[in-house]
Formats: sequence, C-alpha cells, structure tokens
Amino acid sequence: MHEPAVIGKCVFRLPQQSFFRCMIIGRLAQIILSHAASLCLTAD
Repeated sequence: MHEPAVIGKCVFRLPQQSFFRCMIIGRLAQIILSHAASLCLTAD
C-alpha cells in the first residue's frame, strides 16, 4: 500500500529529479518497517 500524502509531498517539495529518489527511500522504509514488524512477531 502506498500513502498518497507521502508521494504528494515528494512531488510538491522536491524537483522532479529527486522524485524517484524519494519514492525509493519510501519503498525502502516500508520494507524495513514490515521486516522489523515480522521480526518482532517471530521474536517470541
């Protein structure tokens, strides 16, 4: 799931050149968060 608000901020605040970098950072953050969540769930 993508959050339109976050992507919108990227579009309006950053030049188009940095838009893809912002999306990649957001994607990585989602992966890290979901991975950390799964680690916490399997910690028990």
